[in-house]
Amino acid sequence: MSVLRRTATAAMLACAWASFSGGCGTDAVGIDHCRDIEQARCVAAAACGTVTDVPACQRFYRDQCLHGMALDESPGKVKTEACVAAIEAAGNCVKAGGSTPAECQELSAETGFPTLCEAILEPQLLSACNFLAPSQESPPPPPVDSGTGADAAGDSAATD
Repeated sequence: MSVLRRTATAAMLACAWASFSGGCGTDAVGIDHCRDIEQARCVAAAACGTVTDVPACQRFYRDQCLHGMALDESPGKVKTEACVAAIEAAGNCVKAGGSTPAECQELSAETGFPTLCEAILEPQLLSACNFLAPSQESPPPPPVDSGTGADAAGDSAATD
């Protein structure tokens, strides 16, 4: 058996072992939910003129969603379907000539964004998609410098 063949065989065995032992696993959260949301966003964004090639957009996000969502846990089917429906409603309203939530019956109660296209681009602004927003918990304040560093007050650049 040649060295190349033995190396290839060893590599295949290592990959097989890794796949069965979880060595090639992923911690990605909500891959399918991400794809559902992004597929809807691609279609809706076309109505806003921000996407010109919907199939290319959908292919891009199909792969990007392999990284999962920046969430601790999957949003689940119910939340995802509600979010997708809100994105689709926004896109349909834009197609019909609307530009604000007030002009869209399904989204007339929405607040927090001025235009439907803004909500399509940033779906976490929609109440049905608010689970997409990063946690609103504020980080702890930075430690107080005791004044021993060169930039103790944090404003040495301002005095130059």
